Amino acid sequence: MSTYSPLSTRDFLKTIYKKSGWILFLSLFVSASVTGLSFLIPNQYKVTANLLPNEMRSISGLDLLSSGDGLSGIASSLLSGRSEESDQFIIFLESYTVNKAIIDEFNLILRYDNVDSKTPVKHTFEELSKRTSFKPLPEGNFVIEVWDENPDTAVYMANAYISHLNRLNTEVSMKEATLYREFIETRYLQSEADLLGYQTQLRDFQQKYGVLELTAQIEANLTLIAELTAEKFQAELQKQYFGETVQENSPLLRNAEVQARLADDLINEITTNTDTSDFLLNYTEVPQIGFEYFELMKRIEIETAIQQFIVPLYEQAKLEEAKSLPVVSVLDEPIAPERKSYPKRSLIAILSFLSALILLSSTFIFSSLLSKNSLYWKEVLGKE
Repeated sequence: MSTYSPLSTRDFLKTIYKKSGWILFLSLFVSASVTGLSFLIPNQYKVTANLLPNEMRSISGLDLLSSGDGLSGIASSLLSGRSEESDQFIIFLESYTVNKAIIDEFNLILRYDNVDSKTPVKHTFEELSKRTSFKPLPEGNFVIEVWDENPDTAVYMANAYISHLNRLNTEVSMKEATLYREFIETRYLQSEADLLGYQTQLRDFQQKYGVLELTAQIEANLTLIAELTAEKFQAELQKQYFGETVQENSPLLRNAEVQARLADDLINEITTNTDTSDFLLNYTEVPQIGFEYFELMKRIEIETAIQQFIVPLYEQAKLEEAKSLPVVSVLDEPIAPERKSYPKRSLIAILSFLSALILLSSTFIFSSLLSKNSLYWKEVLGKE
């Protein structure tokens, strides 16, 4: 019975040597054929635009609210969120609005030969997606890449993407800024109306009770009452003294009695005063007056503090709504490339030649191995 005999190194080299002509010829033929077929693939030129987010565009009224230190917190907010900006750029650039505008602007349905397709827009979108790339870089910049058969068209498309990115972002930012301004404006007008209302109430209160500065007026009234009380006490002492030392109709006694009576009348007039023109307070109403006065002052102080906070926000919101800065600055303008991006025909030729070389060599070696063990395989197959 025949036995299986593997190829020796000598048999291997001998086979390769004997078939080397065919191997080289067929490998070159395959390489040339594949390379020739690659010329049916249109040349694609890649254009790159290097962009940098415009930090000034990211200042918004929301930053004023979200930053813990108010206006001083804007600087820190400018340094954060670049990855979020890049994600937003990708959302804008991959949106239906931008891509539909690019397709219409450059007539890509016709350019990509999708006119006869059942779903020309869908297929054009898919082809455009394959020919574009939007990616953020770790350094903080953002890159737009566009491939096209015409290098000039690729440049125009890259510039169109930049223009649409700025336009769409400006529109969205303007809508957000308008909504934010309207919200701040409503609160500002409400606060202004509340402040005016409290000030009007304070004016009416002052006219009703004769209050200008309650604390100072109470202090002045107490001082006056204290002085009048002292005068009354002194007059009472004189009256008592002269009552014991002089005759009943003495001018000194009558003068002391008059002074005591006048001081007492003045004290009663001050403590029960209802005339607001002299700014003297009615002490029976001081608790209620004090409560209403300080309540009004508290509300005025609160609304004044709100105004001090909200006025800068309101002015910032109006500026935010009016400005239209571009969202990105172009670091490297898209330039028409001198060499195509793909297909790389030299690489195709080399890889196809090496692949054919390996495949043909393996085929001839396997054929030699079968020939050498033909009897063995006949016996094996014959038994089966």
